[in-house]
Amino acid sequence: MTDYIFKDLQGTLEFVGDFESLYKNDPDPWDQSASHGERASYYLHSRERLFNKLRFLGGGTTLLDIGCGLGYTSDLLAATLPLFEVSGADISKTAIDKATSLFPHLTFFCKDITTSDFKITQRYDIVILNHLLWYILKSLHQSSLNCHSLLKSGGKLIISQAFFKNKQRYGTDMCDGFSGLLSYCLKISDVFEIENDSLSSVPNLVYDHGLVVLKRKD
Repeated sequence: MTDYIFKDLQGTLEFVGDFESLYKNDPDPWDQSASHGERASYYLHSRERLFNKLRFLGGGTTLLDIGCGLGYTSDLLAATLPLFEVSGADISKTAIDKATSLFPHLTFFCKDITTSDFKITQRYDIVILNHLLWYILKSLHQSSLNCHSLLKSGGKLIISQAFFKNKQRYGTDMCDGFSGLLSYCLKISDVFEIENDSLSSVPNLVYDHGLVVLKRKD
């Protein structure tokens, strides 16, 4: 699985980003179903933190889950927060096809958030970048502008992201850990303001979990 997304070059990682091959060859990349593997407990923790944050923000809103993969988080969002109208987007058509088959009651579509010609007419109250940071890092500014264009006036962008407990091996020059993410968010203060942020570090979980809520500036 690693070679599809990152390639190890003598101790450093190079981003490959072949998500289509990943989803064609792995039935459950990164244990997204949270039904097995060392990531399962982490997913339960990170999703509960995300859901609690959304409960605080209120219901009756449209929400887009970017990087939805197989749709497990999107489905749980819709089930846990029934007042939310949940949609999911992913760069992989195979992932979207599988998500649509698994959860036919939800709307999924294929789109690349990193492109300069990104266009969607729908506007959302909340957009979530769901464990996507390392995959869009080289195009983070363009992705941020695209998220801004997706949001209604005063809408919220939520970044939900896993962070290694030890030093990360990729992208430290652009975003070094959770503090690096916050530093980046300050750089886009012309289009977003930080509403709140938190990092959860639980000893027995494989990753730390970071949450940042950004409010769209008009």
